[in-house]
Amino acid sequence: MFGCTASYEVMGEAVDFVVDQEVADDFIEAAKGAAYCDKIADYMNFNGSDDATILMRRVQNKGGKAGYVVIGSNLKAGHHQGKFDFEEFRLQELFDIYHNLAVKHLGVK
Repeated sequence: MFGCTASYEVMGEAVDFVVDQEVADDFIEAAKGAAYCDKIADYMNFNGSDDATILMRRVQNKGGKAGYVVIGSNLKAGHHQGKFDFEEFRLQELFDIYHNLAVKHLGVK
């Protein structure tokens, strides 16, 4: 109509991610023994972290299993903002989850 043309070149991509249920179940079990953990959900529409989803998909494509853990916290500001801050005691919650996973998979008591 106006004599315009357009072209495009793909410069990157965003990928989706489907968690392996075995990994999700392990995270849930580990979270049940974590300090301060007051809510456990097996699904969250996160809509972010393309770098993590690309890494997890690569692990799965190589025969591994992958999952993602999000620790909730009250925030003073959103991510990538100067006043971003979170409840630091939540780090203990995350540590406990990973500790519980290590104990389970390494067979340590």
